[in-house]
Amino acid sequence: MRLLTLAASLAIAAASPALGGCGETASPVQMEPVEAGLTEAVDPAVLAGDWLGVLDVGAGELRLALELDHGEDGLSGTLVSVDQGGARMALSLVTIDGRRFRFEATQPGFSYSGEVAGADRINGLFTQNGRDLPLSFDRQASALTEAPVVPSSPDETEIQLAAVNPQTGQTVTLAGTLRDPDGARAGVVILSGSGPQDRDGSIAGHALYAEWAARLADLGVASLRLDDRGVGGSQLLIPQSPEDLGWDAAAALEHLRDETGLSCVGYLGHSEGGWIALLAAPASRPDFIISMAGMHEAMEPTLRRQSEAIIRASGGGDAAVDANRVLQEAMFDVLRTAQPGDDIAAALETALLGAGAPANVAQSQAAIWGQPYAAASFQTDPAQAAAAYSGPMLALFGATDTQVLAEPTSAALTASRPNADTRTVTIDGVDHLFQDNASGAPGAYGAGGHALSPAAARVMAMEFSALLDRTCQ
Repeated sequence: MRLLTLAASLAIAAASPALGGCGETASPVQMEPVEAGLTEAVDPAVLAGDWLGVLDVGAGELRLALELDHGEDGLSGTLVSVDQGGARMALSLVTIDGRRFRFEATQPGFSYSGEVAGADRINGLFTQNGRDLPLSFDRQASALTEAPVVPSSPDETEIQLAAVNPQTGQTVTLAGTLRDPDGARAGVVILSGSGPQDRDGSIAGHALYAEWAARLADLGVASLRLDDRGVGGSQLLIPQSPEDLGWDAAAALEHLRDETGLSCVGYLGHSEGGWIALLAAPASRPDFIISMAGMHEAMEPTLRRQSEAIIRASGGGDAAVDANRVLQEAMFDVLRTAQPGDDIAAALETALLGAGAPANVAQSQAAIWGQPYAAASFQTDPAQAAAAYSGPMLALFGATDTQVLAEPTSAALTASRPNADTRTVTIDGVDHLFQDNASGAPGAYGAGGHALSPAAARVMAMEFSALLDRTCQ
């Protein structure tokens, strides 16, 4: 689950506090020292090559590949967002002064200042909108910058649509792919998890949502998958609340109906997307909703369970859980009383420092959670949206999921819809991405070597077909 991640433009955009990448654990992030005795200036040519950094954005980790070249005019380079479709951003400035290294990008507007800590290490801070996040780079093979290859299909069409928020009057242009197999009997809009993601769901080296679209096509189901705001071909307009994304989803379902002519359409929402589907339901009237590891509890209990599960799955014990809980409680105290539009970043940083967080951790976590989307999400209960939707709903969960825990979340969803058609299924051995993962730890995402577990694929096919058989007549 991500509260916020960086957009493909690497703008610090409130992507949402619900689920799609990794979980908010407020875990300590320490910047490593420069190796002892390294005081000599660095030859710029030595830095040429490929580097990889992992940016802790609180709700997860984002891989950033740095490609540096050295020529007659000095250093030049490109920053690549590996986990967001391989989005490439040319750097307008790259310099080395002694051991102090810096790069900038005028568009979209970010910078990095660090220090060369050894032959294969650079430590520093990534800065945007006046906020700093610790980021270190290590030399890596160039293959790490490659995005998953998604085979083209003759039944796919590139689309653009305009999503209008009638409450604010704002319009955002979204780009995506419509897959419309011959003889389709139903259609779905695939809604991504939180944090800006590309239409194919390029996560941990696999194209998650493109794989789901292919499986749906095999079942005779058309699908529309979209680049999130600020990713790929979609316009960057920062959402201020989950409801903003609900209007995007509603516009997408209308587009799917118009383009395919199908009379039975619904949503397939992953992680936060399961909640967004419910927020979109009153305006778009879906015939059904499929929730894949969807968020259906309030933010506070979700984060409590999630953080403990991730810490333990990653090898941490009671001491680590307790230390993290102290920091979480400090943040929760501020978020519980935040009002729409409040600038709470300073209050969060003060609270975290008072709870014993290192200064860099307090600053980075405050930057992440101190955004309008964060406060709006924290004070919104997904159960209310679930209770308001009376149509049929299928919810699938992964038994080893550490981001959206299957048992409490499925129980909360069922309790919020006591008189509605609700089926919940937990799939053994799979994680938040429905990949084989015995521990469920986010650090092991993609390690199974597939975009979708074979066992999960079989359950999805059976359950999707059963839902459509009784819904789409």
